[in-house]
Amino acid sequence: MSSIFPGKIQHIGYFARYTSTQIAYNMKPRLTLLLIFCTFAQVLSAQDQPAPKKWGVHITPTSLVNYYPRFRVGTQYMSERYSYLLDVSYANFPSFWGGSNYRKGFSYLAIRPEIRRFITSRPEINSGGLYTSDYWGLELALSHFPLRIEGDAYEATDGEQYSFDEATRLRRQLAVHLKYGTQRIYSKVHIDLFVGVGLRLQHLQYQDVSGQILRFDNPAEEWLISIESKREGWSLRPSLTLGLRLGIGVGQ
Repeated sequence: MSSIFPGKIQHIGYFARYTSTQIAYNMKPRLTLLLIFCTFAQVLSAQDQPAPKKWGVHITPTSLVNYYPRFRVGTQYMSERYSYLLDVSYANFPSFWGGSNYRKGFSYLAIRPEIRRFITSRPEINSGGLYTSDYWGLELALSHFPLRIEGDAYEATDGEQYSFDEATRLRRQLAVHLKYGTQRIYSKVHIDLFVGVGLRLQHLQYQDVSGQILRFDNPAEEWLISIESKREGWSLRPSLTLGLRLGIGVGQ
């Protein structure tokens, strides 16, 4: 009996090694095919979910819903974590308000460069191709704003107060805004909501003044309490910006 069992044990060992070798040999083609299939599926998945376009153009329709409406257009470039924008605003309405308003007409020109950093990135929502990102932004706004007005008053740089029949109030302004917003991208369409706060350094100057009269009755309580500053010269004021951009991607 002792001579039989060693032979059987040796035979079983040979069989086990042969079987494992055959299994490994037969599995190699299957593993190769599985790897090729997974790679191909990943490529198809990437094609079904294309990355958003890096270059885009946009408009800001909320700039038209304003007491001083203006047209605002711009362009944007997006990298992986940052976005760079440049907006231009323009208006020219020589006669905008009716005869009962002391404001008569205005023109407006502004340039607004901005840099953003994305703080969240959700590549896709509900597998519908909708990409979304939240961001912090820093915006610099330079503007030139002449406003034609009638029957108003102002305080000059020397402290004297004047009333006038007609004048052009020129406001030059530099503003810096810290912004928070969220950007949605569906296919090529961009939707951007934002709000920001900051400071603006402005300079007021009254030009082409007609019918100017020096005031002695100190009318400050009548017309200097206003949302719009009427004092000539430099001033530093808080600033708020908010709006909606609509854009379209145009290229990688």
